Amino acid sequence: MIFEEWIHNRIRDTFNIDTEFRQFTGKKDLEEVTRQDIENFQFFRLRKTIDYASNKSTFYRDLDTKIGEIRSSDPSGGRTERTPPGRG
Repeated sequence: MIFEEWIHNRIRDTFNIDTEFRQFTGKKDLEEVTRQDIENFQFFRLRKTIDYASNKSTFYRDLDTKIGEIRSSDPSGGRTERTPPGRG
């Protein structure tokens, strides 16, 4: 099995097992995995990892709160790239 097939199978398996992921994608089935499906899967897993870290660590919880405050006060909705502090 090549790597691409493995990734597609992993995404399909997650789609079939995880109701939250199905709702996240907004799809009823996942016959063919598209590039957008792969990006959605990556974002979904990243969000789950961040949520886990925020729940288990005060450092990441505080960091997530600060980022949330920046996003909510940003009129662009956080869609623009930001220059890290000290690099701008």
